[in-house]
Amino acid sequence: MSGASPIVLLWAVCLTAVTPSHLLAIPETPAPVSSAEDLTDVRKLIDTGRYIEAESAAKELIDSHTELSRTPLEKALALDLWVESRWRNGKAWNPGTLEAAEWSASLKKEVLGSESAAVADSLFHQARVLDEWARFGEARVLYDQSIAFYKSTVDPGDPRPAIAEAYLGGMLVELAHLQAARPHLEDSLQALETAYGPDHPAVATALVPLAWLEKYARSMDKAQALFERALSIREAALGPDHPDVAEPLDGLTRLLWETTSLQAGRQMGRRAEEIRLAVFGPDHPSLVYNYVLLWWTEEPQKAQVCLDKAKAIAETAYPSDHPMQA
Repeated sequence: MSGASPIVLLWAVCLTAVTPSHLLAIPETPAPVSSAEDLTDVRKLIDTGRYIEAESAAKELIDSHTELSRTPLEKALALDLWVESRWRNGKAWNPGTLEAAEWSASLKKEVLGSESAAVADSLFHQARVLDEWARFGEARVLYDQSIAFYKSTVDPGDPRPAIAEAYLGGMLVELAHLQAARPHLEDSLQALETAYGPDHPAVATALVPLAWLEKYARSMDKAQALFERALSIREAALGPDHPDVAEPLDGLTRLLWETTSLQAGRQMGRRAEEIRLAVFGPDHPSLVYNYVLLWWTEEPQKAQVCLDKAKAIAETAYPSDHPMQA
């Protein structure tokens, strides 16, 4: 229904930041169903790891909004889902992703003002895109802005500021700013456990970067326990073949290779590869680091093959000045 209220529409996607193939065929004449229902359907595709289908469905929704003259807020919420499906699917750097996040924020500001939780959602997505682009300084500003807007506008139990802090902390770990990252990640973990309980998949959003922090701090036992907890949570909640399961497997590949044996790390890396190949196909950007890890852990005759695959994917998946091209 094109007249759905802003409250209903915001409720339909109030947790767009939580959690952290082939395109769907687009019907020739899409049915003009409720926008809130459409948004919820795309949200479900993202939550179940069907990012490619979510991207297609969100794009169809954006196009239908133009045709049906839906409200600016409805279009902004659809843009948010399209952007999220792309950065979760390794397409943050693709043309149009950042522009869509900026457009969404602009549309929301016109309707809701500059400092609302809905605007914070769009700023968070911009930060995620810039983070993936390795434009870390700009990403830090937008992470900070989104967290500040969330904390000043949402109820204390709302998980969105904790999710944004988890991604900010993860970026700081990537930059080796471990002392700066720790309070963000520990606060995020505590808030998510309070909001959801200890076994919700959102909790793993903080566990994985915290595990990497402990690994780089050489607290290997703590790191392994955190990676294993994140893996257990995601397997139980999302299923063993969900693409998010591959993320803690990457950490365990690196950790076990360094502390236990090449064979133990190799097993984790191969399982992560199997998941990604099944979900995304052979050319997905998430396979680049996966193959680098396997290059370190594989038997000599297979190691060079893994490195060649990593280089080939990186050359087509990332801009020439991206760190993954190094």
